Amino acid sequence: MHKSPHIAIVQEIFPEHLDYYKDFESYFAAKTAIVRYQTPEDICIYDPDLAGASRMAALSPAKKWRHRLAPNGAELCLRQINGQEWIFETQPREMALLPTQEIPLLGRHNLYNVMAAVACARLFNIPPEGIRETVAHFKSLPHRLEFVAKIHGVTYIEDSIATNPPAAIKALEAFPKGKILLLAGGYDRHLDFLPLVEKILERQVKALLLFPSTGETIAKLLREQAAKQQKALPFLQMVSSMSEAVEIAKSHAVTGDVVLLSPGSASFGLFKDYRDRGEQFRHAVQQLIPKETSEL
Repeated sequence: MHKSPHIAIVQEIFPEHLDYYKDFESYFAAKTAIVRYQTPEDICIYDPDLAGASRMAALSPAKKWRHRLAPNGAELCLRQINGQEWIFETQPREMALLPTQEIPLLGRHNLYNVMAAVACARLFNIPPEGIRETVAHFKSLPHRLEFVAKIHGVTYIEDSIATNPPAAIKALEAFPKGKILLLAGGYDRHLDFLPLVEKILERQVKALLLFPSTGETIAKLLREQAAKQQKALPFLQMVSSMSEAVEIAKSHAVTGDVVLLSPGSASFGLFKDYRDRGEQFRHAVQQLIPKETSEL
């Protein structure tokens, strides 16, 4: 393909599909078509604080429209106004657009997505009130940090789309430290799980139910890092089905906890795809709901 869009939104680039591409550089090169054929009349939207996004944006001759999770240094920023955090436009004129507390998506990482979408909307002269209404009523696609149920005070969240470690890391950051029981692991695409293991220890994850084959890798790294950092090792168990994982998570969860499916791995093997994995999680959770006291 030798064509790039008039407006390109570039988010951070993480290693992925390394079972197909020989290395990260090959994977990165395959992604560059989104900007490679832009012209000076086109527009590239990106966050200059993200290394991969900045590197890709630098390949584009288009006009740059930047957004940052900081008060200055871009056309779209975050600023405090009367004690509230707002998405704030600095160019072509200063204007408060949207309070972040109105964003209905879990996880602060979703600010990158919302700000990119807001930047695009402003380029089409969508007024702030239209942006606020649209964002406030936005419903995410399935399998993305999706609420499934709350049973006996335990919240069940399905994030099966998290098919790489950076996505699972963002999911862990969305919930309180010391309250998470994580279902992770899956098909091995030769990704680096050390950052995920370090985040698991940092967030004091209570229990890990691990699917093969990357589950073994996660467990091995976790034991090594817990010993190295002299941190408590969470409960660990390998599982062979979603129903088994959910049942064990339930037995270790208490009121206020979050049972989180965010595998950090592809789904192939035990599941048809990430959708099947998510639906199996949802079905297993539904089996836990007492008919007379269910909370959905």
